[in-house]
Amino acid sequence: MKHHEITGKSAVHQPWYVGATDPALDPENEVSAFKGWYDTAEQRLKFRNSDNTEWRNVGAGGGSD
Repeated sequence: MKHHEITGKSAVHQPWYVGATDPALDPENEVSAFKGWYDTAEQRLKFRNSDNTEWRNVGAGGGSD
């Protein structure tokens, strides 16, 4: 499918989530690889891994733990 043909929720490209609850746990969220989440409970920035199976924490130096 070409980008200009995408409609509905799939057309909304939300790159970041902010909140205390993992957005991947809510089926209404379209979480996919490389999306970001600022976890307010842990006060950490996280990114979805390339396999879209887990969140990776971003450390102060830009690395992951």
